[in-house]
Amino acid sequence: MSPLAQLETRLEANAVVATIAGEVDISNASDLGSALEGSVPQRALGLVLDLSDATYIDSAGVHLLFRLGGRLTRRRQQLRVVVPDTAPIRKIVNLAGLGWTVPQDRTVPEALTKLRAEVTPQLGEEAWVSAPDAPFYY
Repeated sequence: MSPLAQLETRLEANAVVATIAGEVDISNASDLGSALEGSVPQRALGLVLDLSDATYIDSAGVHLLFRLGGRLTRRRQQLRVVVPDTAPIRKIVNLAGLGWTVPQDRTVPEALTKLRAEVTPQLGEEAWVSAPDAPFYY
């Protein structure tokens, strides 16, 4: 992976939390995407991608976020992106319209809370637990 960005991942509350620090651009977007996709097990609720320490993102990085969101959605998982108001990349992410398809939060705890709330069924709601063709009801 490019020395321009550092990626750290951890499992927290049945979700993967990944933090990218540095620059996300054409030189490392593909490698970062592969690493992120590979870090999310099928049983995880989804991925919280913390971009608080990202200092730069170009169109390849934005494309990575859209693509990753789509792939996780097809796996019945969710991508939530953390971009605080003070983050250097906030304006680019907003201009790209990422919020229309990928939910954005300001902190990791906020993202984890919303992720659990959106994918954890309430009593009586339908849920897909083990596989898309095996419905279980709570």
